Amino acid sequence: MTLERLFFAGIVGLVMMLSVHFALLRPIFKHQWLGVALSGILYILSLLFLAFLHSPKSITQSFSVALGILFIFFCFSLISWIIFGVCKFFAPKALYFQKTWAIGLSLLASASVVYALFQALQPPKLYTQTLTIPNLSTSLKVLQLSDLHIGGSYLTHSKLEKIIAQSNATSPDLILLTGDIIDAPSQSVLHDIELLKNLKAKYGVYYALGNHEYFYDTKTILRELQNLGIKTLVNENVILEIDSVPVINIAGIADLNASKYQKLYPNKEMIYPDIKKVLHSLNPSSPSILLSHQPKVIDLLPTPSPFSLILSGHTHGGQIFPFNYLVKLDQPFIKGLHALGDAHIYINQGTAFWGVPMRLGSECEITLFELK
Repeated sequence: MTLERLFFAGIVGLVMMLSVHFALLRPIFKHQWLGVALSGILYILSLLFLAFLHSPKSITQSFSVALGILFIFFCFSLISWIIFGVCKFFAPKALYFQKTWAIGLSLLASASVVYALFQALQPPKLYTQTLTIPNLSTSLKVLQLSDLHIGGSYLTHSKLEKIIAQSNATSPDLILLTGDIIDAPSQSVLHDIELLKNLKAKYGVYYALGNHEYFYDTKTILRELQNLGIKTLVNENVILEIDSVPVINIAGIADLNASKYQKLYPNKEMIYPDIKKVLHSLNPSSPSILLSHQPKVIDLLPTPSPFSLILSGHTHGGQIFPFNYLVKLDQPFIKGLHALGDAHIYINQGTAFWGVPMRLGSECEITLFELK
């Protein structure tokens, strides 16, 4: 994280810390220094996590829990401020119960933290969708995995093995990976990356870049995946043929954040998205699937969409409610299936999670599509 972004995060975090202290902790503790110490520890650990955000295997990765706790308690502190404001103007005598509601909200926040930690550590849930694809000559079972964040989360080797086994158990015709699969320098997680060769699909495994791969050795990551037999789709299209008959286009676009990251890494050769190249490569006589890590790719597409189905990830379904409302400022959709005229876009909530090992209002997800 750049110094400018870390400074901004520090200001935001300070506001959150002060809100938690004055709205929740100060009314509870007789000794004020206890509230300051607790909120201050959460703040410092959160900043350390953000300062070494892209340092896989660093001890500061475990500090992400503090950021999750601080965020959830901050959200409940806002409720406390609302109650305080209402009481101050309409029922001043109720202010005598400030300690009571502070304790109650703190208990609810604590319960939310425990539930969010528990939810994030659950195996991914299998979501199923049945879609009719115009002009599709052969029915297909398509499995989507997204946002595994290998190396950048709490995804262990054994958990990744279980996800692969769970995926293979569906006997898919295609497996499509929609970015943020690798979240570390490739050589540091090569042992885990090699597990991806065990993904089995009748007609192959296909992959599109996510934004987190851009923080590391992007081209090496692509090469390692190709060596495993995974087809990487970087502004290109593959026409799937069955018995020498074209069945469907499978296209992939590079991540939309490339221009932004070029400013962060001016000496790095970036891979830019090129939607015109993707569109030009399509076989117009066959239906098409587009793999785009970010849902806002729809802003680049002509109307009507040349793709029957767009598969995305990136949003994590908001991961921790109510963060989904902030995600909505950047992306058109947060999760699930949405119609785009005759076409559809589906946003996977993430097969794992990123950073904070918590999920509140979202689930780890594997998606199986029955295309007919």
